Amino acid sequence: MSTSTATKTVVPRSKWHGPVFSTNTTATSFATIAPTLTKPSTDASSGVAIVDTYNQTTKFAFYGTDAANETFDLKIVAWSRVESEIAGSGGNGKLADKTVEWIPTGLAFLTVTLGATTGVANGVIGGTGSLLADEIVEKATTGYATGTVNYVSTADGVPAIVEVDHGGAQVIGLYFDSTGAASMNALYMNT
Repeated sequence: MSTSTATKTVVPRSKWHGPVFSTNTTATSFATIAPTLTKPSTDASSGVAIVDTYNQTTKFAFYGTDAANETFDLKIVAWSRVESEIAGSGGNGKLADKTVEWIPTGLAFLTVTLGATTGVANGVIGGTGSLLADEIVEKATTGYATGTVNYVSTADGVPAIVEVDHGGAQVIGLYFDSTGAASMNALYMNT
């Protein structure tokens, strides 16, 4: 008599991470977005959050402080690492230095509206003083395609979520600009 043991493939569940800033950002204008030789980094004072990507898509949920129906604008940018090898000198055929450049691609330009639903006392998003965003609207702006993100946005108190397909980029940049909200932040999930 033979017996066999079935094996199960365990797929880890994605989970929410964050917040992207340890202290909410209060940026009132967008930081400059341009190619750079160094990996972009998070800077709350400039309203820039950089999130590493592990899968093809990343989801975001937003929150902030002030009052329901206050807004902020948000640019979502994919950052791709481009690497080139430069042939060494002396004709020996060896490769010398690698040149690395980070190239941005605008994925979405959004307006985010805070809802009336608050965080939980002693919770992750700053307690009852933080309001979850319940509405996300794409802006038609030069340099940012529309229809490149999927989102759930009910504008009725249920937290809104946006999902971005970053096309294999190594990191995603969130660029915040307050147009009314006192402060802003986000949670993320690589899916």
